[in-house]
Amino acid sequence: MDNNWLDLIMMRRSVRTFNPSAFTEDKKELILDYVGKQKPLFGSEFEFRAVAGTAAEGKVGTYGTMKNPAFYLAGLAQGKEYHPADYGYIVEKAVLMAMGNGIGSCWIGGVFSKGSLASAAGLKENETIPAIVAMGVPKERRHFADVTSRLIAGSDKRKHPDQLFRTAEGLPLELNGKDNLSRLIEAVLVAPSASNKQPWRMVVEDGVFHLFLERNARYNRMIELGGLADLQMMDMGIAMAHLELASSSLGLEHEWVSQPPENGMESGWEYVISCRIPL
Repeated sequence: MDNNWLDLIMMRRSVRTFNPSAFTEDKKELILDYVGKQKPLFGSEFEFRAVAGTAAEGKVGTYGTMKNPAFYLAGLAQGKEYHPADYGYIVEKAVLMAMGNGIGSCWIGGVFSKGSLASAAGLKENETIPAIVAMGVPKERRHFADVTSRLIAGSDKRKHPDQLFRTAEGLPLELNGKDNLSRLIEAVLVAPSASNKQPWRMVVEDGVFHLFLERNARYNRMIELGGLADLQMMDMGIAMAHLELASSSLGLEHEWVSQPPENGMESGWEYVISCRIPL
């Protein structure tokens, strides 16, 4: 599958309307097996469950109504540092793998510490569910709710690369749309993020991609007051998955390291991790 990861990244769209009659149990087992074998970068541990789509009907989390999902992918986690980044990194890989097998999905943030979904997942007192993913076979025609939710979330309005990526000298990256650097940057640029805030920032220096998080004050308040998972750190993990899988598609080696740069970052940027990708 390495040869088409980049294609899947570029084609990925959230799906909120599913065809229940087209889904088979072997597809669910395929996803659970795959996500369970992924290795987190920061040492977090998760136990993934497939919760029946009927366990959470109507409005789910912060993303509105899901219509006929086959199941919700839910990972049970304990509150270790950087576990949201690991969660996004692992689950986004499963999302893309599922897409390659004809399974659509939609990331859903929210508070899942109680209620029917938490009960169906077997959530324990010392565990959390950082986010869930609705999964199933997409309906052939996009439902009105899919289009409306996408417009509300601003999914088709993304920041210009100059706002997010730069050199160690603080200059915009030279992107021609065709070379490997351009394709890697584009893969990160299209990564999904909560409310399409695109909180990731990147400094590229001598083949090393330094990833930072620029937090949004609104989400910080939601985390502090509402018990919401650290969705922006989860967005970092999703972007990391896109960078890694795109490099694999391009036949490039990659190595994740903790190597903060000396220059190029701004005040308020939170360093997360770096990736060596010889270009």
